[in-house]
Amino acid sequence: MNNFTVTTRDRTIDNIRGFAIFLVVVGHCIMRFYEYNAAFADNYWFRLIYSFHMPLFMFVGGWVAWLTFDGTLTKLKKRTLALLIPFVVWNVVNTLYLWVINGGWDDGYWRYLAMGQGFLWFFYSMFLCYVLLYTLLKLPETLQAVAAIAICAIMQSVHLKIFELGWVNWYFFFFFSGYFISKYKRLNPVKNSWGLTITLCAAGVAMGSMWHPSRSVDSPHLAFIAQNKYLLFIWRYTVPLTLIAACFSLFYMLANHWHADRIGQTIGRYTMEIYIQNYAWICLIVGIWNTPRFYWLETIVITTVTLAGSVYLAKQVERHKTLGFWLLGKQ
Repeated sequence: MNNFTVTTRDRTIDNIRGFAIFLVVVGHCIMRFYEYNAAFADNYWFRLIYSFHMPLFMFVGGWVAWLTFDGTLTKLKKRTLALLIPFVVWNVVNTLYLWVINGGWDDGYWRYLAMGQGFLWFFYSMFLCYVLLYTLLKLPETLQAVAAIAICAIMQSVHLKIFELGWVNWYFFFFFSGYFISKYKRLNPVKNSWGLTITLCAAGVAMGSMWHPSRSVDSPHLAFIAQNKYLLFIWRYTVPLTLIAACFSLFYMLANHWHADRIGQTIGRYTMEIYIQNYAWICLIVGIWNTPRFYWLETIVITTVTLAGSVYLAKQVERHKTLGFWLLGKQ
């Protein structure tokens, strides 16, 4: 059980969370602009963002879990409500919207939702990660990391549909990595430096640039990796892990020299609320203004409005406890 007591909030983690949700919004903008012919898959920035942004989110989730989750059933219930209430409520809203607009649902829609893979899949996946973590923390501390690795190995090697719930078979690795690295970071022998930061960023960007959504599993750009399943397996984890390490190294180095980061911290505190709202903001603005040749200008405008608008509405909802509970799982 975690006996660590948090006395101050780590503002650098909030900045990293803010950066991660920024990447989510930009990625969704690019996808929206090119959704009709799936050309977004060949966009350089889309490839780079999608090579690591959700693993980064999961890693940070695990990092924060070490600081805030004590492994008790009471805490698990609280996290369950915080994650599943918005997941259920907003999927119901989206389902009704699709019914009104389209007069029905696409084939496989209900199965898609049941597998926790709708537009709010992140909430469901994070919930499952907490359930697995709760189970792991019932074991002796010396066995917890080993058991986590064993669970990941089983989910990767045994192809059962249940492991595809919320894509937990992929994301739990990053969640538990964040948890245990946060727990044992005092044992880290590597001293951060600008040299290390620049090296990690350069290596991460180089590898992330070669990532491709349609080839990330079967045939990445590097043919010799695609032809060897073991190298391919290593590649799939090396790319996001390198970029995650680069983000942590960069933001912790910046924290030593840059203190005007209130915007990043604010955004980082409302990542869930932004995640819920971002599609609605993007679709609304694209519906009003959609000029392909100015899509980068539109991306800047949409991202700014989405982040500011989502935070503003979230703060308004927070003022009403009942509304905050049923819309955002706030307790």
